[in-house]
Amino acid sequence: MKSIRKSLFMIFTLFMLILVAGNVIINISLIKEHYLRQTQKRMKDTSAEIERVYCESQDTVENFIEMIDGTWGIWVRIADENYNLLYTSKTDKNTKSKLSKRTSSVIENGKSALEEQGIFYSQINRDDDNIVRLVCVTNFQDENGIKYIILTRSVQSVYENIGTANRLVEVTALILLIIGFLFIFFFSKSITRPILEISKHAKEISKLNFNNKLSIKSNNEIGALAETINEISDQLSISIDGLRQDINDRKALVRNMSHELKTPISAVKGYAEGLKYAVADTPEKMNKYCDVIIMECNKMDYLVKEMLELSIMERVDWQIRKTDFQAKQLIDGIEMCFSEQIKKRQILFSIEGDVDCRIHGDYHLIERAAFNYIENAIHYTSQYGIIKVNIAECDKGFLFKVYNYGSFIPHEEMKNIWKVFYKTDQSRTRDSNNYGVGLAIVKANIILHGGKVGVENRDDGVEFSFWIPE
Repeated sequence: MKSIRKSLFMIFTLFMLILVAGNVIINISLIKEHYLRQTQKRMKDTSAEIERVYCESQDTVENFIEMIDGTWGIWVRIADENYNLLYTSKTDKNTKSKLSKRTSSVIENGKSALEEQGIFYSQINRDDDNIVRLVCVTNFQDENGIKYIILTRSVQSVYENIGTANRLVEVTALILLIIGFLFIFFFSKSITRPILEISKHAKEISKLNFNNKLSIKSNNEIGALAETINEISDQLSISIDGLRQDINDRKALVRNMSHELKTPISAVKGYAEGLKYAVADTPEKMNKYCDVIIMECNKMDYLVKEMLELSIMERVDWQIRKTDFQAKQLIDGIEMCFSEQIKKRQILFSIEGDVDCRIHGDYHLIERAAFNYIENAIHYTSQYGIIKVNIAECDKGFLFKVYNYGSFIPHEEMKNIWKVFYKTDQSRTRDSNNYGVGLAIVKANIILHGGKVGVENRDDGVEFSFWIPE
C-alpha cells in the first residue's frame, strides 16, 4: 500500500523544487532584460524632454542636460547632422567639437531605425575600460536642420549587481529548499499521524471493539472525521448491544413459548392416548377427556393468537386507523366486559375522571390496551380488593391509569414486566390465559400511537398507566 505521507512529501517537494527553480530561472534570465527595458524607457522619456527644452529655449539646455547627468547618470550630447557637437553634459579640456568616430558610426548604422521608429538603442564597449554602455539615439529637426540627441549610460555596474543578486537568489533558494523539506516532512507527518490513528481505530471497530476512543482534537476536517467516527462507534456499540439483547430475547421467547406449549401438548397427548387405548371406558370419562383436550387446545389457540397479534403490531409498516371518540365509549365497554368477574370476586371497582373527554386514536388498539390493564389488575387483586380507573386529558393527550390493591412490584423488575412471557413471580403457574403477553401488547399498542407506558408502586398497591398524544 502506497503511503500517503510519502505521496504528500513527494508532491510538496516537487512543488518546492519547481517553485524555487522557476524563481531562479526568472531572476537569471529576465531581470537583466527587465532592467534594460526600464533603462531604455527612461532614456526615451529623457530624450523627449530634452527635445522639448531645446525647442522652447536653447539657453536652458545646458543646465537641463547637466541636471539629467547628475540625477540619472546619463551622459547627454546634442549634435547636428554633420556630427558637430552642440551640447554635452560633460565638459573638460579633452572635450572635442565633433562626435567620436565610434559614436558617429553608431548613428550611421542606426539611421534606418531612426527613419522608421525615430529612436534606436545600441550597446558599446570602449577598448580602454571594457565597460558596457547603453546608447540611445533620437533625432529631430529645427530651422537649422537635423539634430541628434545621444544618451549614454553605463550598465556595467548593474550587470555586476545582477550577477551578485542572482548568486544571492541561488543561495536563498537552497536555504528555502532545506527549510521547505523540513517543513514538508513535519507537515506531512502531522497530517498522516491522525489518519493512521483513525485507520487503526477503524480496524478495532471492524473487530467489534468499541472501548477505545479517538483523542484527536483539532478544528479541521480530520478532527470532524474523528468525532464522527467516535459517534459511529457509540451508535454501533448501542446497536450491537441492542441486537445481542434482541437475540437473547428471541432465544428466551423460543424457550418460553416451548415451555408454555409443552404442558398443554403433553396434556392433549396424554388424554388422546387415554381415548385411543380405552383408558376412558365410560361415557363420562370420555366426555371428561374430550373436555380437557378442548380446553388445552383453546389455551394454545389463545396463546398463538396473542403472539400473532403482537408480531403484527411490531411490524415497521403497520398503519393504525385513528378516529375521534369519547372516553365514555371506552368505559362502557370495560364495564360490560368485566362486570361479571368483578361481581364474582366482590372487588370494589370505581371509575374517576372526565368520562366525556375526547380521545384521538385507534379505538380497537386503545380498547385492547385498557382491557389488558383491567384484566391484569383483576388477576392480581384478591377477593374484596380495590381497583380504581382514572381517565383525564393531560399534557395535550389522553391519560389512562389503573390502580389495584395488592403486593408491590420489585423496582428492579419494573423494566422487565413489558417483555413477552415475563412474570414477576416466575412461578410459571398456568392460570387461565395468563402467559405474560398482555403488558407487551399494551406497550406495542401505545408506542404505535407515539405514547408511553408506565408503572409505579402506590400505597398498598400498583398503578399502571399509558398516555397517548392528541
